[in-house]
Amino acid sequence: MQTKIGVEFEIDFAHTLKGHPKCGRPHGHTARIIVEAADELKSGSTYEDNMVIEFDEMKKNAGKQFSS
Repeated sequence: MQTKIGVEFEIDFAHTLKGHPKCGRPHGHTARIIVEAADELKSGSTYEDNMVIEFDEMKKNAGKQFSS
């Protein structure tokens, strides 16, 4: 059986585009990032066989990519 798990992050960031008439001044944006993992479950006898990934592990590893 195909199963999918996901986490969602919202980040704020700022930048400038030198020389651009509208974006040449510092300004910010907000972005929503969705990270998903999908796999076939093995229907085994342990909980590890019946998970795509441990949710806390996925959230921690995905969050590292978006934190400074």
